[in-house]
Amino acid sequence: MYSHEENLIQELVPLNISNYLLHRGWKKRQSLSNETSIFRLDGKEIVIPIARNLAEYEYLMGRAVEKIAEFDQKDRVSIINALLLPSADVICFKLDDLATKEGFISLANAPKYIESCQKAILAAACYVEEPKKHYPKLSKATAKTYLSKCKLNTKPGSFVVNVICPQNAVDENVISDNARLLKEFPEERFSRTVTRTLLLGAKKIVETIDSGDLSLIDNSNNFPVSSNFCKALLGMSPQNEGSSLTITGTSNFGESILDTPSIRINKEYFDSIEILAARLTPSSTPEAKFFTGLITDLHGERTESGSPAGDVEISFQYDDEEIIKARLTLNVQTYSTALEAHKYGHYVSFNGTLRMGIRSHRITDISNFRDIQAV
Repeated sequence: MYSHEENLIQELVPLNISNYLLHRGWKKRQSLSNETSIFRLDGKEIVIPIARNLAEYEYLMGRAVEKIAEFDQKDRVSIINALLLPSADVICFKLDDLATKEGFISLANAPKYIESCQKAILAAACYVEEPKKHYPKLSKATAKTYLSKCKLNTKPGSFVVNVICPQNAVDENVISDNARLLKEFPEERFSRTVTRTLLLGAKKIVETIDSGDLSLIDNSNNFPVSSNFCKALLGMSPQNEGSSLTITGTSNFGESILDTPSIRINKEYFDSIEILAARLTPSSTPEAKFFTGLITDLHGERTESGSPAGDVEISFQYDDEEIIKARLTLNVQTYSTALEAHKYGHYVSFNGTLRMGIRSHRITDISNFRDIQAV
């Protein structure tokens, strides 16, 4: 066994191995010693050391891993990684696209994709706490606490983001009455209710689009989907024909959370998801506001005078919480100000009217545009 594997084996917790075996149907047998546990299945036997001061502790741990890997027909490192995780669900967001087939995503697109994964989980957690078709802010305290305990990792194959959702992320004593009602059974943890709700929401969206009747989403009070969840999926939209987003949910022991192992959302479905997001979003009145933000992109073109003018994109804080981006159109003079601010990373401020969309936003009626850090 390689030294790297030996180091990982030293970190294994006997209780995690016991739970792993019990979940797979192994039966625990009485041991003559209080220092080991014995598990049997189909004529096979695995001995798990309990006491770390046992002389053969590392050897028995190594043998246990080797036997589990042989029985499950997996490599040892995969087994060790599964055993190292605390009890948790794993939500896998896999973007299968021409641009990601080598397992990479562009640096420019990665933050939006990962943020969308976060928002999908947060939207599902908010729904579990209090079902709504639209949340002005994804700010439920329990949902945000839950998200803060989730962890992220990636693995090769298209572009894959795994979100580890620990079962003990939230104190069960502080969850809402609705969260208790949504449990599949009384002992279900808040984390499992959230991950099951997320997967069920994605499954229902695909079924609704397949039915050809998007109005179904309006008629069901038990439809576990919000506009926020739809918008999160839009943030993970694949770009090329024939591409897709696949969402899979398992426990870290490999058990599927839903009876449907994975939900595949083909690229052509995302136009319908945008329509669903719009249906679930209450109509809003454009609001006149004072804005402060950073110029993130310049899209202007040269005018007849030779100076550029046109659209720029600005990133700013919305409602004291969420960072969003919007486009605005500037004349030659204000575009020149934006150009200098973008060059030096300065903040700009201005008055305008925010018009919120589903995938993009626009600010109109621009006035008093200035670089607030200009000397």
